[in-house]
Amino acid sequence: MKKEIKKFLEFNGKSIHFLAIDGEYWIALKPICEALEVDYSNEIKKIEEIVFLTKHLSEHTIVSADGIPQKMLCLPERIFYGWLFKIESDAPGLLEFKRECFTVLNNNPTTQSLASKIC
Repeated sequence: MKKEIKKFLEFNGKSIHFLAIDGEYWIALKPICEALEVDYSNEIKKIEEIVFLTKHLSEHTIVSADGIPQKMLCLPERIFYGWLFKIESDAPGLLEFKRECFTVLNNNPTTQSLASKIC
């Protein structure tokens, strides 16, 4: 099993990292919530209320903001965006981050090919 930690993006002055495991990308939720100034505990509770999301929630070792690897709850990238777009908050920057994620999705060849299959 090949594991690699990479930078996902930079937001609000914070680097968001993800873990690549055999071609699947896992994004840690706590750093995302901290960057968005969204209550992490509340978001985990919401995830745990949705069977589909809970089924994909997994704990992995990711590099924290202080550069120390630690265990964090993660969602695979293919599920992450759906969770992110469900967040309802007045937190500054959330809308901007959602726009950034739409850009990532728009520039993703897999998403583009999916759109061509639907149309």
